[in-house]
Amino acid sequence: MDGDHSLEMAEDWRVRHWLYLLQQREERIPEWAAQFHPQKLSCSLQEDPRCGSFNFCRKLVFTSGEAWMIRFPIDGRTSTAYADEKVASEVATLKLIREQTDIPVPEVKAWGLGCDNPLGLGPFIMYEFVPGLKLSDVLAVSEPGTNLLREDVGDDELRAVYRQFARFLLQLFRLDFPRIGSLPTESTFLRPLTLKAHEIVRLGGVDIFGISRFCLPPVVLGPLQLLLPRYLGTDVISSRPAKRRLLNDGRLFSLRC
Repeated sequence: MDGDHSLEMAEDWRVRHWLYLLQQREERIPEWAAQFHPQKLSCSLQEDPRCGSFNFCRKLVFTSGEAWMIRFPIDGRTSTAYADEKVASEVATLKLIREQTDIPVPEVKAWGLGCDNPLGLGPFIMYEFVPGLKLSDVLAVSEPGTNLLREDVGDDELRAVYRQFARFLLQLFRLDFPRIGSLPTESTFLRPLTLKAHEIVRLGGVDIFGISRFCLPPVVLGPLQLLLPRYLGTDVISSRPAKRRLLNDGRLFSLRC
């Protein structure tokens, strides 16, 4: 996507400024995070920071040995205007998945909007730290720049992986909703915050999110569209007859996975 060069420079400055603030205030994170622990236990930052395309994470370990992860959207990588909405939707998504599936997602311990963060680092989520390995580290050849499958990985191992993926996707696909949108609260559906629309706002300066509620006929979407819109570039609705559902109140559609 072609962007506005001046906006790109401004967003890069916001990223650098946010990282500077983080560096100045990072040592205050443990004392602040301890206030959210049920027993107000003290904690410390451990391991190296983990940074993705849009979020910055640090591991917190309490004196009891309990470990949490704290996660901030990076200002400049995430549009400031929609950072609170993004975090609220992610919290609601994790809660829904934990309650209605057996997919292993972390339990949210605390979260807040930008105005709730005294460190001035924006909205945040604190959830239990779940140790694990990347699938690529288990299956891929350990050579830089390659994604080739290891020769000693057998069909049984691959079947086990694919079965887990299939079971997760089937559980998500069974979660139906009355309209297109995100899940900021249990009772309110808002616009779907897709990655493409977000980047058009951030780097193009054009807010195409529009109104907070879509005035559309009732639709049923799979949760990869409704619950994880930041991974999708557009609103993908299947109109193929095999994917259509007919309900008493009209024709409904499902996500095309």
